[in-house]
Amino acid sequence: MTLVLPAGDMLKKIQSDLNLTEGREQEDLSKLKEWLVLQPHLPKIDDDRLLAGFLYGSKNSMERCKKVIDLHYTVRGAAPEFFKNRDPKNADMQSCLESVYIVPMPKLTAEGARVTIHGLQDPAKSQFNASECMKLVFLTGDIRLREDICSGDVLIYDLSGSSLSHLAQLTLPLVRKFMICGQV
Repeated sequence: MTLVLPAGDMLKKIQSDLNLTEGREQEDLSKLKEWLVLQPHLPKIDDDRLLAGFLYGSKNSMERCKKVIDLHYTVRGAAPEFFKNRDPKNADMQSCLESVYIVPMPKLTAEGARVTIHGLQDPAKSQFNASECMKLVFLTGDIRLREDICSGDVLIYDLSGSSLSHLAQLTLPLVRKFMICGQV
């Protein structure tokens, strides 16, 4: 995934909107690492880029960031159908990659948000598996959490060509779990 990361004025705008300076970001990352040591139920995270992603996603609110990190790892245990066996080379994921597209736009909006478009590649011959495709959505989000800097997300779902057979797979429990996990 090749994303154009913000630089210059756009990066300054995003950092200003978050009341974030280079020194403040390093200080907040250190505080998060200290907090993580005291959380035995959470994994050890040494990846500053990942922690910075949580900070940016939490609008630089330390308390909100702690809650998001806690929920991020908690939902992974509660929804293994979305977070286990995510090897893009396995047959189920390959089938999903052939049936849907998830395309984060390379450039940010004027407000600093990243637009991502989701849709069916070829609805007529789609081997659509809702659970696997939701897994791919979360995998894409996890990659962006580590690699992207933006002030928010705009998600576009292109449902043209969708049929009742596609919708039949979107059971209420599956969609509910997807929505809960997606809010973290």
